[in-house]
Amino acid sequence: MDKTINRNYLWMFIFSLVGTIFSGYYSLTKLFTQNCLFNESCPIVFGSPACYWGAIIFIALLVLSSLLMFGNKSKRGLVNAVFWVSLAGVLYGGYLTIIEMFYSSCIGGTCTYTLLLPTCLYGTIFYAGVLIFSSLSMKRRK
Repeated sequence: MDKTINRNYLWMFIFSLVGTIFSGYYSLTKLFTQNCLFNESCPIVFGSPACYWGAIIFIALLVLSSLLMFGNKSKRGLVNAVFWVSLAGVLYGGYLTIIEMFYSSCIGGTCTYTLLLPTCLYGTIFYAGVLIFSSLSMKRRK
């Protein structure tokens, strides 16, 4: 197997793992304290905090990228699945980032972010990393 493809799988796994840890910590904080991490806004999607849905998407990506890394079955279907799930994640996270940055009302009229940017943007960056490496893997397979 091509070493570049293996490297792409590794990067998909790393971005999925970091995204799972980030969104998992954020979700557990919300679950146990009823407050969003860093006292930022916490959009609600389908009746639940957005971070819960983000964590579910990242867990799905982590499972799929783990199968790519460690499984010995056909990789083509898995790469396609990772691509589509990560694309959904980018669209989801991007939408929430726009809402957080431009449509949130913050105390005093100015939003401040502990990590300099909205946390949804960081999730979107992790999704985008997976998307980029999955699309590179799709190109190499053709």
